[in-house]
Amino acid sequence: MLNDDVSIRKCVACGKHKSEFELIKVVNNNEQILIDPGVDLPGRGTYICPSQECLEIAREEKSIEKALKTQEPGDIYKKLMEEISNE
Repeated sequence: MLNDDVSIRKCVACGKHKSEFELIKVVNNNEQILIDPGVDLPGRGTYICPSQECLEIAREEKSIEKALKTQEPGDIYKKLMEEISNE
């Protein structure tokens, strides 16, 4: 049973539903694509599992760009790979 205070989010790559704290949040904040570790930055956001498999799916399908409504992801995939490697 889940705690009522836990928000469930869906991974943009694999589609699995998990607690927002089990996922990495990525935000489009004024056309800056950022990782949001505190889950509190303003802007359009999306979530991704902290796994290389999901990162590859997202990159191939441009899932993050689509979810954040941007054409230029910047170096977000590199930053996500670093974040995943540190977990």
